[in-house]
Amino acid sequence: MRTRPIVAVSLALSAACSRYEWRNELDVPGLCDASRQTTPGFVPRRVRLEADPPGGQLRGRVRDRNSGQPISQATVRLAGSRARHAVQTDSAGVFVIESPLSGRYAIQVARVGFQALRDTIEFATDRGESFEIGLDVAVLDGPCSGFATVRVRKPWWKIW
Repeated sequence: MRTRPIVAVSLALSAACSRYEWRNELDVPGLCDASRQTTPGFVPRRVRLEADPPGGQLRGRVRDRNSGQPISQATVRLAGSRARHAVQTDSAGVFVIESPLSGRYAIQVARVGFQALRDTIEFATDRGESFEIGLDVAVLDGPCSGFATVRVRKPWWKIW
């Protein structure tokens, strides 16, 4: 009968004396800092192309920022005070928006597996606009994705 309290106390003390704990990998200083730093990619976030399309047309290409590969089925949205447009890129990563009204637009480019890009552009109907957009790959699994825990040593002052 007396062994049960002794076992319970010894288990509690052994847990308190454990010098290790499990923490999210993103909360451990120095573990994932190098993976968060991105090197300058092949394609900038957004760059204007030299060849402008015909007047009243907004055209562009969406590519993987690091590899330069075209991204198909990316959604490109323009939202302005007077008009909204949404198109998807084709297999070559190209999109075309016909006849947007002149003005300032918020542009959003999104695709599953990539970090969304949000920016603003000025558009005038008398001339066309053409640019290339580079998207960064979103880390969804693997090291430093935020979905794993690692065993780390507790600070000396921490009991539980």
